[in-house]
Amino acid sequence: MAALAAARPLAWRWQWVLLAALALALLTEGLQFFAIDRHPRWIDVCIDMLGASIGVGLGGMWSWVVRRTKTRREEGWEGQKSQPGR
Repeated sequence: MAALAAARPLAWRWQWVLLAALALALLTEGLQFFAIDRHPRWIDVCIDMLGASIGVGLGGMWSWVVRRTKTRREEGWEGQKSQPGR
């Protein structure tokens, strides 16, 4: 977990992440045509995309928090109270 926390963020745009998730969802549902007693359903693709969208949103919020914290530390704001009129 420490290695994941120390790793640099992925450089993929959120649109590409969702496109890759859609391709994977369509591929896995399409492969169910060839499995016995399995049936592809559009609702499964929608559920996969909902999960990917939530993941992208949470990742974006986490990235924002990390950037904001880093900026405040660099500016020396950590531990200081906000000044009135600022």
